Amino acid sequence: MWEDFPDGVQFDVGFVDTSYATTVSKRTPVILGIPSSVGTHEELQSSLLTFAKLGYRVIIPNLPDSQYCRAKSRQESVVFMHSVNERSAFIRDFLREIKVDKVDLCLVNRDSVYSGVHLATYNKGLVQALVLLNPTGIQYTSSMEPVLFHKYFSIFWDDRFILQPVIRSLVTGCKFLTKKKRWPTYSVITYSRIIRALSFTDVRQDAVSFRVRNVPTLAILGEDSAELNTNDTFEYLASLALPTASTVEWRCDQGNTTVPPKELLSGQSLVIRVPNAGPDLPTTHAVPLRHTLLTFLKAIRRDL
Repeated sequence: MWEDFPDGVQFDVGFVDTSYATTVSKRTPVILGIPSSVGTHEELQSSLLTFAKLGYRVIIPNLPDSQYCRAKSRQESVVFMHSVNERSAFIRDFLREIKVDKVDLCLVNRDSVYSGVHLATYNKGLVQALVLLNPTGIQYTSSMEPVLFHKYFSIFWDDRFILQPVIRSLVTGCKFLTKKKRWPTYSVITYSRIIRALSFTDVRQDAVSFRVRNVPTLAILGEDSAELNTNDTFEYLASLALPTASTVEWRCDQGNTTVPPKELLSGQSLVIRVPNAGPDLPTTHAVPLRHTLLTFLKAIRRDL
């Protein structure tokens, strides 16, 4: 159905841009935050917006069919299938629209890591450094599995408008049998479509191609995340050529924050394991996360 939209599909995108509609120096550091698949800019605000006080430009777009990003028409929504490369292309086109041609630090959260890696791999020179926050691996996680049966409903969602009210009712009823019962129905449908479009074969190929780019990469893992299959995640990080990265403990107990030493963040790549931390690192560990990101960025941009 893409042939019906030769100029591409259109989305109304809600986003955060701390320097929007202002003249920005080419030397101004740009930080791009990419929320999880059906998350919003709100999940990254507490960790990233503080950088604006340092004079950095912070950009956090909402992704297609999330709460603050909807297609102009229903047909455009179903044409967009939510594959990794489509979502990566969406981010690239969004940056072009706001006239950003270089990102100093790109932080991607959870299952959006695939699109972040794709963006850095196939847009040479766009992403200078990459941060993978609680990255998922190359198998279905416990978060994805309960939604798998929803993907069969989502098959009938595409370009069958007459069935959409029925499907919405079915998903609304069935989501109470899963961990997604607090999610809006539309978010469950979007997430189901994302899972259906996810190809781990393509993810593995992207990882192989990513290694050629030699992009400085920081991976931060909350070890208590129920959605994280640790062994599978480390297998994915190894496929990204991060097996020899230093692995350190990042502790944040009762307000006493210990950030990894600066020398550990001066290399090309690093894996940080966060004990007693779950999937909501940007919120629960905002302060040490900001310290770590700043140190990592300064190790790459020596002029800061």
